[in-house]
Amino acid sequence: VNENSRNLSYVVPVGADGTATMNWTPENAGKATVDATFSGRDGVTGSTTTQQLTITAATTTTPKPTTKPPAPDAIMGGQRYTTHLPHEEMSSFCSFGFNGTDDDDHAVAITAGHCDRRRDEAGGFGATWVREGSDGDGDYLGKFDKTVVNGTDYSVIKIDDSVAKRFENNFVDTHGGDPLAITGTADPVVGAPVCKSGTMTGFTCGKITAINQYVTGANFSGAVIVTLRDSFVSTLCVIPGDSGGSIVTGTKALGITSSGNGGACNSSSHTWGQPINAILAANPGLKIRTN
Repeated sequence: VNENSRNLSYVVPVGADGTATMNWTPENAGKATVDATFSGRDGVTGSTTTQQLTITAATTTTPKPTTKPPAPDAIMGGQRYTTHLPHEEMSSFCSFGFNGTDDDDHAVAITAGHCDRRRDEAGGFGATWVREGSDGDGDYLGKFDKTVVNGTDYSVIKIDDSVAKRFENNFVDTHGGDPLAITGTADPVVGAPVCKSGTMTGFTCGKITAINQYVTGANFSGAVIVTLRDSFVSTLCVIPGDSGGSIVTGTKALGITSSGNGGACNSSSHTWGQPINAILAANPGLKIRTN
């Protein structure tokens, strides 16, 4: 006997036509009713026959998860990285947005453009380095390959081959819960629920309050460092360090964190996001990972 089939023997009366019919409904999942017709012994009315019938019942099985859990050393959206310039001790940190691949199928990570400390050198010899952790002494992960801060706010970090495997996942860190597997992208819609992941404030949720917004972002001294022409606004709370982090709606990538109104997280919190689809459209061949 196994979970799908069972060998059964029944004694059933034979009718005038020399046959016997039985009906059986299995009690296991599926509950398919099976009718079986037998020939009676010598075709004699009223005789009995014993026959063996193998019944395969429809069963209900629980689908196995199709998403593998992240590797112990996997790097995911919403986690911290440090920007570092060679031969300099000073460093700063931001959050990864989404893992992806470029037009050469090379591992990349998408983050905020204003996180790049040497934007005019992106993709060149003097490009800003990216390291793991927050002290500038972590493992070398790659360098900024492309940075835009005028009209849109994003960077593409080219991941070093030595650590590329760690970025070969589609997860966003929920900072305490199960990682969120990204299944695609979406455009912002007013009223839609959103959540964000950032290294400073973790994984929090809110809703979109406006789209297609123009905004400028300034540094601590008040100098404008980024302009956004088609940002979306949400009630999410972010503080410095969350920049570049993932913004999602359900399991869809929506955008990356660009700026916020700072301060304490409360009912007046607002975050401006850079739509992910605008980034992908501006970079043919660039894709976010969905597996």
